Amino acid sequence: MKIIVELDTDKLTDIVLIQIVRQIEDEQDLKKFVHYQNFNVRAEIAMNPHTSQEDLDELSKDKNFLVRWFVASNKKTPESALLRLATDEDFLIRERVAERRSIPDSVIRVLSKDTYDKVQNFAIKEAKRRCLK
Repeated sequence: MKIIVELDTDKLTDIVLIQIVRQIEDEQDLKKFVHYQNFNVRAEIAMNPHTSQEDLDELSKDKNFLVRWFVASNKKTPESALLRLATDEDFLIRERVAERRSIPDSVIRVLSKDTYDKVQNFAIKEAKRRCLK
């Protein structure tokens, strides 16, 4: 189902807009909300499996913790965004990156030097499993 987004978002409540964004499957329609003022809408974009890698990369720079956390959780998040999130100021974001099932080697290397023991230990364990240096 394709939802064409040609809405006057000023006339919609954020709750209604969040419900609409959850249903969007078109990358171009999702792109229209990447910089929306309400962080809950941006978080919905970050967790949407149809969000483009370009938009996920942009959302990885978001000031809101929840948005970045969902970017770290999205299977489509590109390596560039994961590298950025691997050095996030919030250890919970770094931890979420470390908990992913699939992490590029470059991200494992960054996380293995983390100041938070749980993140560092996970990354070192994964690096040993992969025989990384």
